[in-house]
Amino acid sequence: MKMHRFHHVPPLRLLLLFTATLVLLSGCALTWLQPLPGWQALVVAIFLALGACVDEAKKGSDDVPEFQGDTGGDEGDSGIGVTISFDNTDITANEGSAAAEILLSWGVALDNPLTLDYATADGTALAGDDYTAASDTLTVPAGETTGTIVVELVDDGADESDESFTVTLSNPASEGADITIPETEITVTITDNDGPPTLAIGDVSVIEGESAVFEVTLSGATNLAVTVDYATAAGTAEAGTDYTA
Repeated sequence: MKMHRFHHVPPLRLLLLFTATLVLLSGCALTWLQPLPGWQALVVAIFLALGACVDEAKKGSDDVPEFQGDTGGDEGDSGIGVTISFDNTDITANEGSAAAEILLSWGVALDNPLTLDYATADGTALAGDDYTAASDTLTVPAGETTGTIVVELVDDGADESDESFTVTLSNPASEGADITIPETEITVTITDNDGPPTLAIGDVSVIEGESAVFEVTLSGATNLAVTVDYATAAGTAEAGTDYTA
């Protein structure tokens, strides 16, 4: 609904305008109002003067901006409180995956883009060896209610224990909204996708009186300590006579 406010002409201006118009019309009344009695001519002149004043007052309304009343629409998201959340502060990603993905959500479509800073930090997983370090700003377009932080993983091909690193969130912002993050640190655990290597030992020939040295090999790389038990057993050579058990 649109409402108009009429410009209010100052009382002194109205009085001057009324007087000037009355004087002017009084002169005219001497001619085309002459057939009327004097008091009737004066009444006609007064009404004409009042009409001129009203027209002057209405002219001022053109300079007054329209007032837009309540249309019943939304008031927008100015000052709206928004909380960024995620399913878990501890997420798991397989080493064979291209990346670890952290899904964030806030459930409210914002009128302006949302930005959020994030940075990784080493734990038992090391940047460069197990994942690619990242320090960047996530930007989510207006109208979206979710955003994803992606951290690339490194598949090193080595048998190892599960390892972890952290992602810290900071400086959430969206114009017209008050953004909060109850939890600002997420732990990402990388599960190893490499099985333990197999062990092999070869035969060896040695001249009597020398020591036999056996070479043990692994089928693949490992970042874990490898131990193996061993024991001798007599064949054609007898323990104590040909070798030391």
